[in-house]
Amino acid sequence: MANVAYFSAASSEHGIAYSRDAFRQMSRLRATTRREIKQALSHMRTDDTHDELLTEALRVRRLASGARFVFERAGSALTVLSIADTQNSRT
Repeated sequence: MANVAYFSAASSEHGIAYSRDAFRQMSRLRATTRREIKQALSHMRTDDTHDELLTEALRVRRLASGARFVFERAGSALTVLSIADTQNSRT
């Protein structure tokens, strides 16, 4: 997939990739929110019970803190396409 890079904290063997936009959005979040998102991504590789379907390929996950992210799932591999956290982002 074009414009996808692996975030340093989630190595390729975990099967979690970030689009350039998602990587940029992730870097603007507070450290606690970043940790929460990375932890959710690691756990959700095998658990899709909290995913909301957007299209056949795209899903969204909302976290208790208000953060949400859009991603593609291909087996246990995840590609994060967009991240939003309007309440806790840095200015």
